[in-house]
Amino acid sequence: MGEASRKGLWLWGALIVSRVAVIAVAHASGAHLAAGTSAILLTLGVNRVAQAAVVVPRAIAAGIPFAPEKDGSVFGASWFSRAAAS
Repeated sequence: MGEASRKGLWLWGALIVSRVAVIAVAHASGAHLAAGTSAILLTLGVNRVAQAAVVVPRAIAAGIPFAPEKDGSVFGASWFSRAAAS
């Protein structure tokens, strides 16, 4: 297992531990909304958006298309192209 994989597992573990801690504090203080599953979904959603913000620009810069359209174009490719940055 590579260093990045181990680091990712540790970060996921930290996410789970922090979420359990937030649930415990919320439950103890009577904040039932914060202890619910909606906060977990929000946390996972933010995690996925952050991951996409890192992966998508790297993939487009490397020429890897993401879900090409029927005409072969890639939605948002110009947002991350090197030519647009110049």
